[in-house]
Amino acid sequence: MMVAKSLEDLKKRIKVEYECIIEDSELFWIKTRDGWITAFKPRNREEVESILKEGRFPAKYVKQVLSKERLKTEALEKAMRSKKRWILQSGMAGVGKTYALTFKLSVLARYHRINSPLYVPLQSFSVSEYRNLYPQADSYLLDDLNTNLNDYEREFVIELIYHAYNENKILYMTTNSKVKPEEKDEPSVLTFLKEEPVISRLFEMCEFQVIREKKDLRVAR
Repeated sequence: MMVAKSLEDLKKRIKVEYECIIEDSELFWIKTRDGWITAFKPRNREEVESILKEGRFPAKYVKQVLSKERLKTEALEKAMRSKKRWILQSGMAGVGKTYALTFKLSVLARYHRINSPLYVPLQSFSVSEYRNLYPQADSYLLDDLNTNLNDYEREFVIELIYHAYNENKILYMTTNSKVKPEEKDEPSVLTFLKEEPVISRLFEMCEFQVIREKKDLRVAR
């Protein structure tokens, strides 16, 4: 899929010979020897806002990521630098993990890399409701993956991880817990998930990003 910000940008990206380009409000139509091909224009702010709201992202984060002022945080820097389709950010509460991964999803939505992201608040959600929602989404933010989830909720998380893996969907996660245990029997995300096949998939697909920043952005504001 080709995305171009302008006609000049598109001409730099086209790798085939073409006869003409027709531009409308959403697309560029490119006439080649073999027929017509299309290139998307980036979505505008209102379109991205609608996508995030339909995906149940909190209004607070939608407003923040679409504002002109970008928060400069370690979490955002690491998220935007990553090339992995899965990211798990761990760190203290309030250091910008949810903002960072929501921001990255908003950028992917703007450039047509995703169309239906879903926000899953793991500390306050209905398993049965989200079990009906997640198959239609093409990307996920599992927010606040912690070791205090009950068995039913843990099984849902594992189910969604398998689904994202099998369908090659983008999966982002945040946690305030440690990812790997430093001592035997210490609570951590990996010991909490328990199942070796799930853990193996996480190591295959996921970039584990430890956010070492200590400043609580919520308190600072």
